[in-house]
Amino acid sequence: MVSRDSAVHEEVLGFEPSVWGDFFINYEPQPLQALPHCYFPYMHCPCILINAMLTNCSDESILNFKQRSETCMQERAEKLKGDIRTLFGTCNDISARMNLVDSIQHLGIVHLFHEQIEDALMSIQESEFRSSSLYEVALRFRLLREHGFWVPPDAFNKFKGDDGSLYNAAHLLIHGEPELEEAISFARQHLKLMSQDNVLNPPLSCQVRRALTLPLPKTFKRVETICYMLEYQLEEGNIPILLDLARLDFNLLQHIHLKELKEISEWWKDLYGYMGLSYIRDRIIEGYTWSYMMFYEEGFAFTRIFVAKLIALVTVMDDTYDAHATIEESHQLNTTIQRWDKSAISILPDYLKKYYSKLLINFKEFEDQVTDNQKYMVACTKKEFQKQSTYYLQEAECSNQKYKPGFKDQMVLSTKSSAVQLLCVAAMVGWGGTMTTEAFEWVASGNAAVIACAKIGRFMNDIAAFKRGKNKGDVVSSVECYMNENGVTSEVAFAKINAVVEDEWRSTNQTRLEHRTLLPMVQPIVNFTVSMVLFYDDRKDAYTFGTLLREIVESLFRSETCMQERAEKLKGDIRTLFGTCNDISARMNLVDSIQHLGIVHLFHEQIEDALMSIQESEFRSSSLYEVALRFRLLREHGFWVPPDAFNKFKGDDGSLYNAAHLLIHGEPELEEAISFARQHLKLMSQDNVLNPPLSCQVRRALTLPLPKTFKRVETICYMLEYQLEEGNIPILLDLARLDFNLLQHIHLKELKEISEWWKDLYGYMGLSYIRDRIIEGYTWSYMMFYEEGFAFTRIFVAKLIALVTVMDDTYDAHATIEESHQLNTTIQRWDKSAISILPDYLKKYYSKLLINFKEFEDQVTDNQKYMFQKQSTYYLQEAECSNQKYKPGFKDQMVLSTKSSAVQLLCVAAMVGWGGTMTTEAFEWVASGNAAVIACAKIGRFMNDIAAFKRGKNKGDVVSSVECYMNENGVTSEVAFAKINAVVEDEWRSTNQTRLEHRTLLPMVQPIVNFTVSMVLFYDDRKDAYTFGTLLREIVESLFVKPIPI
Repeated sequence: MVSRDSAVHEEVLGFEPSVWGDFFINYEPQPLQALPHCYFPYMHCPCILINAMLTNCSDESILNFKQRSETCMQERAEKLKGDIRTLFGTCNDISARMNLVDSIQHLGIVHLFHEQIEDALMSIQESEFRSSSLYEVALRFRLLREHGFWVPPDAFNKFKGDDGSLYNAAHLLIHGEPELEEAISFARQHLKLMSQDNVLNPPLSCQVRRALTLPLPKTFKRVETICYMLEYQLEEGNIPILLDLARLDFNLLQHIHLKELKEISEWWKDLYGYMGLSYIRDRIIEGYTWSYMMFYEEGFAFTRIFVAKLIALVTVMDDTYDAHATIEESHQLNTTIQRWDKSAISILPDYLKKYYSKLLINFKEFEDQVTDNQKYMVACTKKEFQKQSTYYLQEAECSNQKYKPGFKDQMVLSTKSSAVQLLCVAAMVGWGGTMTTEAFEWVASGNAAVIACAKIGRFMNDIAAFKRGKNKGDVVSSVECYMNENGVTSEVAFAKINAVVEDEWRSTNQTRLEHRTLLPMVQPIVNFTVSMVLFYDDRKDAYTFGTLLREIVESLFRSETCMQERAEKLKGDIRTLFGTCNDISARMNLVDSIQHLGIVHLFHEQIEDALMSIQESEFRSSSLYEVALRFRLLREHGFWVPPDAFNKFKGDDGSLYNAAHLLIHGEPELEEAISFARQHLKLMSQDNVLNPPLSCQVRRALTLPLPKTFKRVETICYMLEYQLEEGNIPILLDLARLDFNLLQHIHLKELKEISEWWKDLYGYMGLSYIRDRIIEGYTWSYMMFYEEGFAFTRIFVAKLIALVTVMDDTYDAHATIEESHQLNTTIQRWDKSAISILPDYLKKYYSKLLINFKEFEDQVTDNQKYMFQKQSTYYLQEAECSNQKYKPGFKDQMVLSTKSSAVQLLCVAAMVGWGGTMTTEAFEWVASGNAAVIACAKIGRFMNDIAAFKRGKNKGDVVSSVECYMNENGVTSEVAFAKINAVVEDEWRSTNQTRLEHRTLLPMVQPIVNFTVSMVLFYDDRKDAYTFGTLLREIVESLFVKPIPI
């Protein structure tokens, strides 16, 4: 307040500017980043995929890649809703039904199943229940009380002194339930002890920590949902379709909320600029967030915007009374607001006229936007706004007169001036036919829940205001009044006020039980009460000081720009971490975690320096884990480490298993280590002696050791596990999730580009016999290098895979031997004039082949074209063998099929587009067909041959290495498999050896190693996931479809 005697306005409060500015005005919501399973039946037919990508979803709604398939996501969500409704019908056990309802609530999809949940709760309440499980008794108590069903507190009597699982349930106590107060006290103590003693495993340990900070009934549900979506899949007996639907629904709703944020930000920018009031709080994003906390569901769009606008309008009025107006101007403002007429504008000082004018206009617009039968609700809201002005004037008068009321009097006035009554009434507008007159009047009457909300919000705000050293304007707070009246310290006043707050929580809980028929109207008020904790808990004011709410806003409405800014900050923090990480063991664990989390591409320089110091430092550890970790890290990065490092650990545990798989030729001690480590891990896995996440990592390693695992798939698994590891570094996980999602967005744009290219080419050629596998081809290219800087190379290699697949399928599956010779002749001539040699059906392919290489030529050397011509020659040789029914010996077949694998062609292509980092020496080393390239070709070819033999047909009629070995040695297929697998294992040693022998070329070696690893993903378990694209469906979904929850 400004003094009556002030000649000029003095700025009493200086509010910090908005942390958001015009962000949500300029921000265009990115296409939705989650795709449904309806995409995957068409994975093997990208023409269908692309038709959908280029147009809006048709009635069939296959996919709309341009908007990340919002329509298709909705269809997938509808299917999942149906599946879960079915689940309700088949869930006959009370315990299972309670867990289902609880999971749905935690996952934030309760709004999709109101009817089913109501029926389930009715049956839970009416059914006989005699459980001896405290967990089940507490769960039943909490679920029923949350939904307004009476459950007596004596349900817990027999569990007193037992464990703390009733903690959340007991926080739904009402007045006169001392047994639940006692239950909260001993349960809290018990949970604290268990948490301190680390006896709880994740995710329960994480949930207990959150509950000790804030019990579930006082937690904002959407924030809890974000946490729980990360934890739910770790829970025993989880239902995958629930999590799938929760993620889809969260993303779909988030897209709606971002559009609303843009709308409300534009409205506020115009209003704020027009009014020109520099002293007011610029908090439209925080205001919208507060409104969102009352109801986030899609159907409340109008109400959400209406309440957010009212919060902004009432904030202007509040700041005017508190922070700027003289007492005379305060009276003038209140007079005009009570008159509510344009003619009253002349009463106001000039600086308030624009605000008053806009206030009237906005309320007129509100009235026009609702149906006739709801106009009285807007009128009632206007009346509450007028009353709010009166309350603010009363506070201004107290402040002007330096009057300090008693605690009770101050509590009455400050509860009214909290604006809760106004906003709760506004929150009932726009509901349509579901809002009866009776229900609206119950809210408008100022019921116990509304009063409780107002008191909780006001008192928590007062404590926050007192802590930061200044109160709202010059108005005395409840803390000061209690201290003044009782002559006590602030801590005593805090204790008294917190006791009042706790008492009001009981009133909130009681309203649910007393007005169960009005529960839909009660719930937004309860949500509003819970939001007070988010804004004012820990003695803060996150509305006035918007930076305190920033992380919450980002998690609820996160955008690509926010993610990029956050990622940059985290990169800096982690670079600092390298500098302060002096212990070798800690340094190794840091590098290992960064690799597992898939962010090694962000820290090449720091990792190189760390590895150099690890290799050069004296190392005398007696820990097998540390010795194995050092061995694996250094060998992966081309540093020599002798295998005798493990000699003293023989017979010890199996932690060297992954490290030993980096063996090279002539290391029998590591072969032996692999054998006994595998046996040891198998026994530990069978005996269930390992806890998560180690148990999960061991199971994966037994299926596929880490050096043979595709890193991006491992990254997805590890991001779920890392938070459970002791000594984890939260900022690493935070950056990993952000970076994965940012890169995924880039990859999706590339998928659109490559798919459009393929659609044109595929349609133009008209070759019905070829494999339509552009998505799989891009995925293969992505597996060589996923980093942002390799965009051109990724697209180039993907196009080459497609072009060579057409040639391969023509030689193998369609062309006669004469046509095969004609095709090879034209490819060797590489000239438009040669097109006349070809049969008509191949002319379009040949024409497009030349055109594409012409487009590549600025980046591609003649070597690339030459490699493609050689590939054609190898395919022709195979075609001739097939035509002559010739079965070569195993070694001859191995030589030809290795050449015809196209690995050499694609490895050379993978060196294109690197810019100045690719030297002539490095490129020629790859083009020469080095040991790593040959190993990759052999591993891929042999695994493919085994897969082809298993499915009962070979590639075209060409004999495979399996058949050749069987024919030459007169053995069964299993014997042939064993021989070929032995060759494959030997080639893995060659791959490992290349890292050590060519460490200076490691950046070029790594894509070849990645390509080798990709062969396992495509051909392991005797499958061919390139030819049979449905086998790769889940991998593609996890890499390009599902963003990592943040």
